[in-house]
Amino acid sequence: MAADGLDGIDAVVDAFLSDQQVMETSRRAYGWEIRRFFGWCRSTGRKMDELRRADIVAYIGDMSENGYSARTMMSYTVAVRRFFAWLESRGISTNIVSGVKSPGYRKIGFVKMHLDRDERAGLLEYARKRGLRDYAIINLMLRNGLRTIEVSRLDAGDISYRRNVRIVKVWRKGAYGKDDFVVLTDEAYGPIAEYLSGRGKVLPGSPLFVTEGKG
Repeated sequence: MAADGLDGIDAVVDAFLSDQQVMETSRRAYGWEIRRFFGWCRSTGRKMDELRRADIVAYIGDMSENGYSARTMMSYTVAVRRFFAWLESRGISTNIVSGVKSPGYRKIGFVKMHLDRDERAGLLEYARKRGLRDYAIINLMLRNGLRTIEVSRLDAGDISYRRNVRIVKVWRKGAYGKDDFVVLTDEAYGPIAEYLSGRGKVLPGSPLFVTEGKG
């Protein structure tokens, strides 16, 4: 292992991922997000055995300074938080993320879903009866917390892959373009794929969701 203690981290990350009872897309997303953090550690000269809570705070601060949205920062730190909790449960390391507030905690509180499980199921069932388009839209909004305006700005070409993780680029409110993205799990993407397959040929620049009867 190198002096910074990071060269052997991939094997530890792989062990963590194999322990997670999640969908394969979520497992790949976790791996990408955790390795992104350790890539940042290496680029800033940090050593694995010297990482402290302050380093997590610095990581979040660095993302904030580089213009990442609160939701993206939260997404990037969820996997890191779970990883260090797992390390502590295995007696490998202390949980340095414990006590660190989620980035943008106050800023994004309004996007939390206030529907209970039955209400969400009822809304999805109602949308399903209205057709594939409405079901795909509501399903996406419920699973990824997207606003109506953000969904309306999506194009078919915004769906792509980053390091084998399916994502969709998002134009947030107040932003100047699609400089953010969310991970599309199989559950979020499945209805979209089914809806698109029924539209025939869809160009990358075409709206992801179109008004019924307009293509």
